[in-house]
Parts: sequence; structure tokens; C-alpha cells
Amino acid sequence: MAYTVKELARLSGVSVRTLHYYEEVGLLAPRRRANGYRVFDADDAARLQQVLLYRDAGMALADIKALLDDESFDVRAALREHIERLAARLERTEAMMRSVQRRLDALEKGTEMNDEKR
Repeated sequence: MAYTVKELARLSGVSVRTLHYYEEVGLLAPRRRANGYRVFDADDAARLQQVLLYRDAGMALADIKALLDDESFDVRAALREHIERLAARLERTEAMMRSVQRRLDALEKGTEMNDEKR
């Protein structure tokens, strides 16, 4: 099955510009018709779904490209490393949330926080 850029964008839920950008950075490589229009096949659509999965997991596009292009790339190791980065980010976010909650609690009680409680 062949898809135009507009059809693939609609089917995958991304913009036409996103597909153009993914082509620019080498994540997708559609064929071109004689008139210059892009044509995506089923393999391109499957690759796009992989890109979107990893992107939604928070991976950088450069890492996704390396993962998909290099047959020797250790996907498991990359995903484990990504989980570690996400866990560290979660810890920082939770610490910020606790700090904000303490500040809110102090404001609602009408008390000021000293530096030790922040």
C-alpha cells in the first residue's frame, strides 16, 4: 500500500510538517514519484510507528535514529538507560512537588517557612 504524506500524517496522527522533518533528519526515507511527491509504503508506516513509540517514551530523535538504523544497537540497554533517566527525572519532579506543597501548606496556615523547611 502506498500513502501520500497527507494520508500518512492523517493515519498516524502527526502533522505533514512532522513527516517532512523526520525525513530531513533521516528517520524516514520515502520514495519520490516522477513529479517529486513523496510516497510512503507499509515499511515506512511501520517505521513511523516505532519512531512515535520511542518519541512518546521521551527518547531523543537522534537516539531513535541510532536505535532504528544500527542493527548492532542494543535496544534493551538503551531502553534500560532511558528508564534510569526517567526515574531520575521523576525523583526531581517529586521533590519539587513536595517543596511546593510545603510552601502552599505554610501559606494556607498563615506561617512563613524558614530555610530549613524549604
